[in-house]
Amino acid sequence: MDQKVILQQLEFYSNAIIGFFVLQGLTFCYKFGSDKVFNETINNHEGFAIGLFVVFMVIMLFGLLANVLISNKLAELNKELEGLVKKIYLGKAFVIALFGLFPGVVLLLFVII
Repeated sequence: MDQKVILQQLEFYSNAIIGFFVLQGLTFCYKFGSDKVFNETINNHEGFAIGLFVVFMVIMLFGLLANVLISNKLAELNKELEGLVKKIYLGKAFVIALFGLFPGVVLLLFVII
């Protein structure tokens, strides 16, 4: 494959990962706040809430790991822009962590604690 195509594919994967975390975080928070049945189900089953919390945190860690691996590969393929790539992907890691923590924080504040 051409190096340009590989760079585009890696950037597409990175953007898809970020889109997933933003959508997951906002959707869970909206559903938790607006759907009474969903809210009561989670509130009445603490084990379910703890399991969801663990799953959300593990998925967030995998997303951050994927972001780091993509960042390293892009920096390796494009040596002259390595510093810029690292800074951009640090910002992307922040977005993944922020929106990845939304469901966990909601669960901690309203159900688990």
